[in-house]
Amino acid sequence: MLLTLDAGNTNVDLGLFAVGDLVARGKIATASLASPGDPAEPVLSWLATHARPGEVEVAVGSVVGGLGPRLVAALGAQGCQAAAEIHGAWDFGLRITYEDPRRVGVDRIAAAAAAFAANPAGYAVVVADAGTAITVDAVDADGTFRGGIIAPGLRLGLEALRGGTSLLPRVELNPEATLFGTSTRACLEAGALHGGAALLDGLCERMTAALASPVQAWLTGGDADLLHAVTRRFGRCDPALVLRGLALAWQRRASGCRPTEH
Repeated sequence: MLLTLDAGNTNVDLGLFAVGDLVARGKIATASLASPGDPAEPVLSWLATHARPGEVEVAVGSVVGGLGPRLVAALGAQGCQAAAEIHGAWDFGLRITYEDPRRVGVDRIAAAAAAFAANPAGYAVVVADAGTAITVDAVDADGTFRGGIIAPGLRLGLEALRGGTSLLPRVELNPEATLFGTSTRACLEAGALHGGAALLDGLCERMTAALASPVQAWLTGGDADLLHAVTRRFGRCDPALVLRGLALAWQRRASGCRPTEH
């Protein structure tokens, strides 16, 4: 079995794979792993209901400085099978045009690789990951990761408005927010939800034109389900896309696939 960990700035997503199938998912607050102490404890507590440590290999993808190596060391010390941190220079089955593959967020490449692997031949992909930050990346029809954009996530945008003004209130994301807000609170809710959806749709439209080929657009991340209901161009939604991409890279290395030329 393979345990994948997608360590983000807010949460760590966990996925347990058996024979290539995702059989269990969980979520742990990143702060509970980044604090002093054994970061393996919350992971093993979740894993205990599904498998024993000695039955799993561990693949960690992290965008939190220093957390990846700590998780790998701690889980390896607790008896897990082979454990390693996956980074952008691993073989994901894509050609990478990023200036330095090691410096692109592994979550971005993993999500793009998983989407492209599920894509019909001849199609490019646009993948939006909506979490603490929003990233939108593209893979062309030939399997080249073209890079993309990074923007503030929905909650981060709301927090910035609250912190940078004297009168705007703190609000939470509202999946029922109407397009025409009739109060300050409703306007903020509309700006987050519909503004975020418009950002994604607009970027998808521009990237599709630049790719000049049929495109499938995917949404993933913690706010994927929320945005999928109001976007117009993202037909596929899979909040586990990064976990699937990490598993893909692990399986390619285990099977001895040769890295794609960069």
